[in-house]
Amino acid sequence: MSTEPTQFIGRQLESFDRHVTRQAVGEFAAATGETNPMYFDVAVARELGMKDIPAPPTFMITLEIDHRDILRFIRELGLDTTMVLHGEQAFHFRSLVYAGDAIQVRRRITDAGFKGGTMTYLVTLNTFHRGDEVVATSECTWLIKNRQVIR
Repeated sequence: MSTEPTQFIGRQLESFDRHVTRQAVGEFAAATGETNPMYFDVAVARELGMKDIPAPPTFMITLEIDHRDILRFIRELGLDTTMVLHGEQAFHFRSLVYAGDAIQVRRRITDAGFKGGTMTYLVTLNTFHRGDEVVATSECTWLIKNRQVIR
């Protein structure tokens, strides 16, 4: 890659909308080994004072990866998607997300650079909105192996 990756800092990426369904929450909860009935039974969730079945905290990743082309932004930056690694991800929660919620995911690049001459890194900030309310954010680090060593 001949382009300085810091030029990407601040770039807004495509926003998209997701609808949280009871089925998706239940499937995710089951796949992650969750057994608490509040994730599967709306009556139990409501007995606990919730408006519907709550999404487990890490469910938010499904709102990102369910997007039809999560790596499109990598291609649009002129980087090679076949060389991408998902480095790490951290979530910060402000409010519970429930089945029935409409969530908009907004993303932007907050950091970028080179690692050791063999990798380009990008950090995206993903903000999850329910209407005007931010319910969560996540920071995701993407690593892109460079085909040639950068000096």
